[in-house]
Amino acid sequence: MATSIKGMTRWLGHRGRECGVHLDRLRQPHHAPRVVFSVDGPNNGMASGLRGYAMAEHLRRFNWRTTVFPHQLEQCQRSRVFKYESPDVVVLQKARHVLNLPSLYAGAKVVLDVDDADFLDPQLTERYETVVRGCDAVIAGSRFVADWARQFNPNVTIIWTAKPPAAEYKTRPAKNERPTIIWACSDPHAYPAEAELVREVMLHVQSPEQLTFVLAGVRDESVSDEWLQPLVQAGIDCQKLRFCEYGQFVRSIGTAHIGLAPLLPESSPFSAGKSFGKVLAYLDAYVTCVASDCCDHPLFFRHGENGMLANSVEEWVQALDHLVAERTDCTAMGETAKQDYLARLTCEASAARLNDVLRQLISSDGTDK
Repeated sequence: MATSIKGMTRWLGHRGRECGVHLDRLRQPHHAPRVVFSVDGPNNGMASGLRGYAMAEHLRRFNWRTTVFPHQLEQCQRSRVFKYESPDVVVLQKARHVLNLPSLYAGAKVVLDVDDADFLDPQLTERYETVVRGCDAVIAGSRFVADWARQFNPNVTIIWTAKPPAAEYKTRPAKNERPTIIWACSDPHAYPAEAELVREVMLHVQSPEQLTFVLAGVRDESVSDEWLQPLVQAGIDCQKLRFCEYGQFVRSIGTAHIGLAPLLPESSPFSAGKSFGKVLAYLDAYVTCVASDCCDHPLFFRHGENGMLANSVEEWVQALDHLVAERTDCTAMGETAKQDYLARLTCEASAARLNDVLRQLISSDGTDK
């Protein structure tokens, strides 16, 4: 009995989601060009939310009729929506989802949007190569991803992941009295090389007893407590921020002064495909960023102007010591970075670039409306 009720609930959920998709598409202008996003997850602060749902919403400002396939939709449901909507373009958000295949959307231009290095997973490499070859274009989230994709498809454009500005940070928020340094990661201990770098840097900064360090993204309290113990023994006031919903995370970091963004692709190959991630929240919240001088960071950060770049432990320590000692510089860099973020890394800015890519794609086929 319980199994049948669960099955019926699931069936009703699927039907309800499809009805919601139809209602949303029918409310939009009939004659606008049409794009469908096939996301691989929920509408949250991960890629499915920021590169899927958010892009669909912001493209409407550029006269697109946009539809999102919730990741739970079955193939028969997608086929119905695809038939009635007759989109000009389908954007496959990553290739992990079993139904994110260009062969399922014949008659539309198909674009793969990939923001990280999933293709390094041996179980996904062949699938990603097949999908990239079968698409009309690829949107890459970083130079590393773009370089890989160009091996199989010449039509590749880089569009960085973006986020909408938080209402809480229209102006600079009040900061903690003590200099506060935060390292935000979806799971800090899943990146041991980066974690070791952060800890070594924090153990060598000047006057550690005057600092507060926040480890954000904590999933296992005991593991984090053990990792933090050397910092506590050095006199640093250590705090933990548990992994939480993205909006809550963004709202939680505004009191920090400095945010750390380490990337060590030589030790963690998957890191090579990352661009900004949690850095977006730093920028929005006026948290001055110290980032690894690699990957796409140097394309955004200008050392000493809108943040600081570092590679060696010594460079990281020097950057932190300077920002802690020179509060005025730290504040100025955070404010400059905020303006650069508003100009280059909001959803509106990324949607403008995506609009150009999609317009060119359908115009080249003579289907622009």
